[in-house]
Amino acid sequence: MIHSVQVQYGERTLHCQVRETKDTTSRVVIHVNHDGAIHVVAPADISRTELKRAIARRARWIVRQVDAACQRRHGLTPRRYVSGETHFYLGRRYLLKRLPTDAGEPSVKLKRGQLQVRCTSATTKAVQGQLDAWYQARAADVFARRMAILLPKAPWIKAAPCIRLRLMRGRWGSCSPSGPITLNPALVKAPPSCIDSVLAHELVHLKVGNHGASFYRTLNQLMPGWKEHKYRLDSMVEQLMPKCR
Repeated sequence: MIHSVQVQYGERTLHCQVRETKDTTSRVVIHVNHDGAIHVVAPADISRTELKRAIARRARWIVRQVDAACQRRHGLTPRRYVSGETHFYLGRRYLLKRLPTDAGEPSVKLKRGQLQVRCTSATTKAVQGQLDAWYQARAADVFARRMAILLPKAPWIKAAPCIRLRLMRGRWGSCSPSGPITLNPALVKAPPSCIDSVLAHELVHLKVGNHGASFYRTLNQLMPGWKEHKYRLDSMVEQLMPKCR
């Protein structure tokens, strides 16, 4: 069940979306998305008063996270896909270099610290499409290699899960208990450790369907220190996932 709740903190009203879980070991877990939206996972049997009290205890932290998300989003300019603009790949910045359209077959090459893009049209849309297709192809390879490193540490996985790629608004990944795992190809722009934190999260969901205590206990075993990498990814989301704006 999903519902909303409002909690007052000084002059601020915190609007929270709450998802209830029947996991008896779960606790109130609060997430602030990159866009400042507040999501709460809570036990189904918790009273509204107890829920609001639990949120109020974290109100100062919530407000800081919401304000930080707003500051990160402020002043960002749309990508123009012109030479000299920087784009990420595996956590590193590369200069975009648009090559003459009549200089050969359409391609994207990572060469001498540049993302060299050659396409049949000089329009922004064409260059973006060429670069997006390159990210999609690289994502399929990178995710498969990173997954192969994590799988031996996840004994509940008997066979490598199917990975699907899909551009998603504001999400890096998702999965159901039976799979497959769906990943945002834009994630390939992030550092490898951040990619691993998303993969680990989804692998644990193949064992635990909610975000209760069992989920985080298993995640800590699979990838100690995942929080650090998640926070790093959250701080970069507006740069790596421009469609979220």
